[in-house]
Amino acid sequence: MSDNQFSSKTKNLIGILVVILVVLLPVLIIRFCWNWVIPELFPGAVEQGLITGQMSWGTTVKLLIAAIILRMISFGNRRYGNYN
Repeated sequence: MSDNQFSSKTKNLIGILVVILVVLLPVLIIRFCWNWVIPELFPGAVEQGLITGQMSWGTTVKLLIAAIILRMISFGNRRYGNYN
């Protein structure tokens, strides 16, 4: 195996790890914050079952996707200085 092939494979591996980290880190942060804050902030609502105290992995991913879509909609026009 030549050095050029090794560096290409290494770059691909690093790229894959970065993509996994970029996707996984926000999911972990959202799930941790929800499970830590919501039961303390709304204990009555959690006891009554109005909101969940523990967020599942699937729900966390859905919430992240919804947040990304809302961010794209609300700040989409501001990238190029069009504030109207």
